[in-house]
Amino acid sequence: MVGDRTVLALDLGQDCGWAFGKNGVIEASGTATFKKANTHPGYEFAKFREFLHDFRSVDMILYERVSGFKGAGAAMNYGAYKSQLMVFSYTHTIKMQNMKPGDIKRLFTGNGNAPKEEMCRVAHKLGWSGGMPGTRIDHDECDALALLWCVYHEHGIQPRLKSRERIIPSVAKLHVANAPTSGA
Repeated sequence: MVGDRTVLALDLGQDCGWAFGKNGVIEASGTATFKKANTHPGYEFAKFREFLHDFRSVDMILYERVSGFKGAGAAMNYGAYKSQLMVFSYTHTIKMQNMKPGDIKRLFTGNGNAPKEEMCRVAHKLGWSGGMPGTRIDHDECDALALLWCVYHEHGIQPRLKSRERIIPSVAKLHVANAPTSGA
């Protein structure tokens, strides 16, 4: 079961959003950047492996299963990060689980095509203090939080943010609270 394990959720890429959870509590999150100008092409992947090494004792790793890309470069980059993650997971015998971005968006916002701004808005309503409401700032971190939130909910766990130590309400309740009232 996910709830009694340590879990790392990742939004793979050069700006990698991450969220760490334990026993249903989202304890930490952030964005790690691996790209550095004028370096060896393998630099960013070596830095990604160093980042992962700090999480070598987690029980499970979650990641977005992306299948559509804006270009060949983005597809190759994602594949390189994913392959590094798979080797890391195999080497440290860590279970992996993935979810499609559209499924994450649908479960998190009620809209499978939700833009990044909507994802951030819902995360702020749930108590996330990162990013800036109404902007794309820290959307990578937000995506990792949303992924962890969705997987917890799929397993019947009400996640909490450690910083606030409160139960995060169901997104379904947020949709009802945000629905336009008739006659308004």
